[in-house]
Amino acid sequence: MVRRVLTGIALTLCTAVIIASCAQNTKPEVTEKTTVTEVTETTETTKASETTEEPSSETSAPDPDARTVEDFTVYDRDGNPKKLSDLRGKPVVLNFWATWCHYCVEEIPQFEEAYKKYGDKVEFMMVDLTDGYQEKQEWGEEFIDNKKLTMPFYFDLDMDAAAVHSLRSIPVTMLINSDGTLFDYTLGQVGDTYLEDNIPKMR
Repeated sequence: MVRRVLTGIALTLCTAVIIASCAQNTKPEVTEKTTVTEVTETTETTKASETTEEPSSETSAPDPDARTVEDFTVYDRDGNPKKLSDLRGKPVVLNFWATWCHYCVEEIPQFEEAYKKYGDKVEFMMVDLTDGYQEKQEWGEEFIDNKKLTMPFYFDLDMDAAAVHSLRSIPVTMLINSDGTLFDYTLGQVGDTYLEDNIPKMR
């Protein structure tokens, strides 16, 4: 009888020691993992936020109230460089396009018509975004020749214009005053009377 009681007490003590030991071994591991995960997630979130915020402040779509449109360099068909700032002194109609862009192709006749009407008073700069993969200069030239377009076309061979203005989708049209300030900005296809309504108002 005494032996059974002692055996029971021993088993109870062993069980208590095992439970206490498990609790001690388990608790620090859970705490450490949680802490490390929280620090890692916080760090990654901060990095992601910094990465997202920095470009957005530098490369977001131009603000119509901004003073000057940022400069860039593109090339004509013969490979001669041309800067946007070279056109300073006259209003500029700047359009970013590509042959693969349905809306770009659809609106180009409106620009050609406006060029024929206002080309002596307003500079036109039609920039083909030629990344060398999705768009190539020869494809743009073929399109221009087939459509018998007479506007000044340029090729963004270095993707300088695309980078400067953070172009994520096209078409994009900028109407720029003669002093280089932005008169109007349109993301997407322009309306039927957009150029006719706005070009005469540019200064």
